[in-house]
Amino acid sequence: MATRLRKLARKLGRSPDEVLGLLHRMGYVRYKSGEDMVADPVIAKLQTAIKTGLRAQPVATTGDRRSAAGARQTGAEGPSLMDQLVPGVVPLGAAASTTQRAPQVPRPRPPAKRASEAAPPKASSSPAVPPPSTADSQTDLRLKWVRTEAALAEEQRLRAKLEAEVAELRAELEREQALRAEQEQRAQAIEARQQTRPTVREVFAARGLRGGDEMSRALAGLVSGRHVDDALLECAVDDPERLQQLLQSRLVLFDTEPAQGLAGVVGVGVSPDRSEVPSGRRLHSEVSALSEALLLWGHRRVRIVGAPPMWHGWLRTQLDARLDLRFEPLRVDAEPRLDAVDVLWCWDVSAPPSLREAWAADVRCVAVAKSPEVGSALSALSERLRDA
Repeated sequence: MATRLRKLARKLGRSPDEVLGLLHRMGYVRYKSGEDMVADPVIAKLQTAIKTGLRAQPVATTGDRRSAAGARQTGAEGPSLMDQLVPGVVPLGAAASTTQRAPQVPRPRPPAKRASEAAPPKASSSPAVPPPSTADSQTDLRLKWVRTEAALAEEQRLRAKLEAEVAELRAELEREQALRAEQEQRAQAIEARQQTRPTVREVFAARGLRGGDEMSRALAGLVSGRHVDDALLECAVDDPERLQQLLQSRLVLFDTEPAQGLAGVVGVGVSPDRSEVPSGRRLHSEVSALSEALLLWGHRRVRIVGAPPMWHGWLRTQLDARLDLRFEPLRVDAEPRLDAVDVLWCWDVSAPPSLREAWAADVRCVAVAKSPEVGSALSALSERLRDA
């Protein structure tokens, strides 16, 4: 469907020249007069452009085609070009004139003007395109500014992310370099000590001893004969942690007098303020009283949980032989079978409360030591038997 341009101008409340200028502004330059038909899609775009404030381009409309045709037919507009060239020629479709026009005499031409008096060059017939309005230019500049700001913000975000990753990688590299430098320094120190100071093994080997067995017997003989002086005790140790672990697992400090019957450990009597366990006599009396109490109450099947391995042999030799002793480590994830147990004796203080409650529900007598020492474990079981 299409609408004539002059009718469309009346609907829009504008002049045909203004509507034609808007169409030319929109790029539809094929429309030249008010008699041209405008398609509906173009009308929709034109209405949208008018709502957005588009300004019309100045365009002069040509005359009405029908009035021009009538004028040519009636001769109102004067002789045509064909009449001037060929007198007596009638246009096709026009009524023949009854009177023959007289031939027109050409008018004399005026003298040519000088170059100085020549008329100025005529302007181009095509209408000049006015510059875009200030509102449109400001809108375009605002859009460009917003897009530039968004691109800049995205670039800054990516740059900050990359800088954070680079900083993290640098920190990790510095940590690795510091750790490697520390390890190299430690290795160099150990190598320097080994190069400058011989070990006890090297000194024993220089004396003629071969193997750890010969060296252990020689060292035990020196110690038992009290031949160890400050020269051996002041020897430097390259790995003190290893020696400390050995002393912690194989050496027990007794109050004044060590206990008898220890297997795999060495007991040393020290002053009471530095002792770890009571004296040997006190331990012997407490173990004897504990054996009598267990037999008196009929608790023969005793399960010992978490006791250090160095006390297993000593407890078997010191407690009554009629008691059935079973040793096992503490397992938090797997509960022990308590169907044939009279007493559960726990030496490990790290047993969780839930496991202790499970023990108390299945066993008649449960005793948990307050510390992993043998004296605390004996006291805990003795108090539990007295309270039963």
